[in-house]
Amino acid sequence: MNPRIVSKRAFTVAGLKYQGKNENNEIPALWQALGPRMGEFRSVVDQEAAYGVIDLPDQESDAIDYMAGVAVGEEAPVPQGMTFVRIPEQTYAVFRTTLPTLMDTFHRAYDEWLPASGYKRAPGPEFERYGETFDPENPESEMEIWIPIEPA
Repeated sequence: MNPRIVSKRAFTVAGLKYQGKNENNEIPALWQALGPRMGEFRSVVDQEAAYGVIDLPDQESDAIDYMAGVAVGEEAPVPQGMTFVRIPEQTYAVFRTTLPTLMDTFHRAYDEWLPASGYKRAPGPEFERYGETFDPENPESEMEIWIPIEPA
C-alpha cells in the first residue's frame, strides 16, 4: 500500500449533503439523487470527476458529514437544495481503490500506512475522487481516496 503524495490547491465542491452513519445506505442513495441533477451545476471546474467529501464532525457518535458533488468555481451559484464546502490547499496521501474494497482501503490507510509513514492526519476533510473512467456498475472500476496529511 504505497500512496502517491500530492499537493492540491484549494477548491470548492457543491452538491448534496448527508449527516449520519450510513446505516441504511444513505450515501449510495445520495449519489442516486445527485445523478439527475448534474445539469444544474454552473461553472464546473473539473469536468472529469465527481467528489465524495467526508468530514468527521462528531467523533463521539461516529457520524460523518458526506457530500456527493462536483468541483465548481469559487463564486459559482449553488443549485437549490444543495450546499458547498471549501477544501483547503493541502498535501494528501492518495490511495487507489474500488467500491468493494473502499472501507478496507480506508482502514489499511489509517491502521497500517499512516502510523509507519512519518505523516499524521492533517485537519480538514478527506475525499473520494471518481474520475472519468469510473463506472459504478463495474466492481473493478478504480477511484481514489485523498487523505490530508502533514509531517508527524
